[in-house]
Amino acid sequence: MSNGSKLDERRLDHDDREAIRVFFERALASYAGLLPKNRELAGHDYGKRTGGACNNYLRWIVVECATSAVSSSPAMRSLHSRVKSRNKKATGKARVAVAREIIELVWTLLKKGEKYREPRA
Repeated sequence: MSNGSKLDERRLDHDDREAIRVFFERALASYAGLLPKNRELAGHDYGKRTGGACNNYLRWIVVECATSAVSSSPAMRSLHSRVKSRNKKATGKARVAVAREIIELVWTLLKKGEKYREPRA
């Protein structure tokens, strides 16, 4: 029985590490102001805008990187076109979606200590 419990402990540790990793990815995206804020009051939805209380310099540079990444990376171009097709009027949402993807990718690469490799199509 002890062998099974060790396996369960290892799995729990891996799940905990994954939960912590996801939490910090979201925390970094929130710090950069790239997560939508839920603005709802008395059953009325006032829209989902990204946060104003954030590191404006980090947000600015990541959105600028997203603009460049859309023209050079097929994966980011694909994400941008998918989000843009859903939001015809608000094209800025697509740039913010790509920026969030970039900042979560940067966090993962720094955490793992790896270099970025473009996914093959």
